[in-house]
Amino acid sequence: MTQNQYLGADIAPLIAAIGTEGFNDAVVMALRQIAANRSQETIHGAGGAGLKRQPHLVGLQEVWEFRCIPAAPELNGYPCTDPSIADAFNDHLAGTLAALGPAIATRATCRTSPSTRFDVYPGIPFFVNGAPAFLQVQDRDVILARSDVATTNVALPCLRYPRTAATSTWTCRSARSVPSNAAFLAVDATINGVGYRFFNTHLEVQGNALIPGEVQAHRPSSSSGRRSPHCRPVGN
Repeated sequence: MTQNQYLGADIAPLIAAIGTEGFNDAVVMALRQIAANRSQETIHGAGGAGLKRQPHLVGLQEVWEFRCIPAAPELNGYPCTDPSIADAFNDHLAGTLAALGPAIATRATCRTSPSTRFDVYPGIPFFVNGAPAFLQVQDRDVILARSDVATTNVALPCLRYPRTAATSTWTCRSARSVPSNAAFLAVDATINGVGYRFFNTHLEVQGNALIPGEVQAHRPSSSSGRRSPHCRPVGN
């Protein structure tokens, strides 16, 4: 089973507003969208559907976590408790595991936050009605497995691309640091005596890419055109 959980808001305006006077408004707008879209209800609904099908392995993309840290203790938690944004602060992975129950466990995680600028300490500063707070953001791609399915994380020695100054370095438990816009991870599992290599991919498409969005693939590892191990073309 595979599912893109989605955060519940369009973060493109937020990223575009970095470094501008409109950044705070973009942060608050995104949080209000996330809260209004009730992502936790969606996650619990999807978890219930997954339990009915009893999948051996589950690949999840865009598994977000949002935390709010009040900057002024005397405000008693405000603005994190503001009704327009309070429901945005959740851990989607924790919600998924709670919905699926103890029969499902996390086996591999790749942290794929969209930009290192989201990793500032203690968080992204923002204001609501003049009250300050810090926002902590984490985005992950995750592989889950049933408790009766043994898995082994796969080391992925593939050539990753593209390498540009704008990309993040993503550290995965199942792979090396990935200095590219292509995030993926894999586990090996044996089910009913048959071995499987299960990939979870969440690949980005560059607007000026030579390869169109309909086709996402890793380029050959050498001039001979032969692909390195585990570098078969994969889709989103």
